[in-house]
Amino acid sequence: MKKETWVQILLAAIGFISGYFLNPAITRQLETDKLTYEKRIEGYIIYSEGLTLQQEESVLKACKKEPHMNNCPKPEDIDNLIYDVTKKWREKHLEARVRIALLSDGDVARRLASYAENELKHNDICPDAVQGDVAVYQAMRKEMKRDYEKIDDATMAMVIHGCKLLPKQE
Repeated sequence: MKKETWVQILLAAIGFISGYFLNPAITRQLETDKLTYEKRIEGYIIYSEGLTLQQEESVLKACKKEPHMNNCPKPEDIDNLIYDVTKKWREKHLEARVRIALLSDGDVARRLASYAENELKHNDICPDAVQGDVAVYQAMRKEMKRDYEKIDDATMAMVIHGCKLLPKQE
């Protein structure tokens, strides 16, 4: 056989073997990317649902002050409704904020942190334990995102916990 024929056979064999071993890994990575994308989008939807519930809470609080407004529930039901709605939107927002912190692009996380700090006035100082939480969340983010973009610890703390980290003491 000619030398060119052996080279072609060798290249075909290398291609076949590479495809055989790499295809499952590539398929697995594509599935992981797809699932990560879906979970991120779900996080955005859950966050929006939380905002809707937050608006509902505001309406109920207005009804409590002015029970004769249109479409207000019975005055004796308002406190329970406010409690239920507040609990639901806080649960939704926590789930959404964790997903956003772990799975979103850095720009989305930074914008949410800025919104929480500047618009929602989340200015409380984080408890010391949050520093440890943030380190764990950073490791999770790094593991889950193939196109990993680190967000700073202060952004992570603000997005998930809604508080400000004190600068580390060296």
